Amino acid sequence: MSPQSYCEMMEEYEDALLAAEAAKRLSQKVEYADHEDVMKKFGLSEADLDDVEVNLEQ
Repeated sequence: MSPQSYCEMMEEYEDALLAAEAAKRLSQKVEYADHEDVMKKFGLSEADLDDVEVNLEQ
């Protein structure tokens, strides 16, 4: 098996694990908070977040 094939296989495996976890969480009867509720709870406005830097890469 080539290194690229192995990487692709592992990505598919990880995606399947994430999908299974998402399905499990969605099947549970949980009350979710949306963005607006969280912002209100912590007294934040969109302006408060304007200067926040977010790095989504690891």
